[in-house]
Amino acid sequence: MGGAAAGCATLGLAPIASVANFGYAAWTGSRLRFVEDAGFESVTLAAERALIGLDLGVELTSELRRKGEVRTRVYQVRSERGDLAILRLVRLSPTMTDLTLDVGIGGNRPAAELIADHIRWYVDGDTIRASRRAAMEIFAESMDPDRAAQPDRPRDTDPTTPQPTGEDGPDFGRGLL
Repeated sequence: MGGAAAGCATLGLAPIASVANFGYAAWTGSRLRFVEDAGFESVTLAAERALIGLDLGVELTSELRRKGEVRTRVYQVRSERGDLAILRLVRLSPTMTDLTLDVGIGGNRPAAELIADHIRWYVDGDTIRASRRAAMEIFAESMDPDRAAQPDRPRDTDPTTPQPTGEDGPDFGRGLL
């Protein structure tokens, strides 16, 4: 085994097939742990949507706060058969959230990996939708004919306004050389 691969095996880190495209997840006993590069509230919403979308029973069992801000949320997750899992979300930073899914000793590891995959799908989908909304807002602003008249944006720097033309065409770059 190569040096890097041996290091991962020694630490117990293993790329999981369903989430390998997104990074690494670590199994420790009955716990699957992974970190999302998204804010706590958006990951919480994505996790709830993923669990409900998989027709799993979801119950918020605790919230821990520090300085008025929710830092940790713990959910009980149940299947129709009554199988229990615990999902714990912890705020690491404004843009990082730690998730641990405990399926219990002898629990359903493939189900845990599937749940992780769905959570990541919702987190990524929300990120893509937010990026698209921002791009559409920028596009809409650039297409607004009243934008040229706004005092916060000079007319000569607005790409949607006509440029003055000289005898040889548009006056691009005059005075730069």
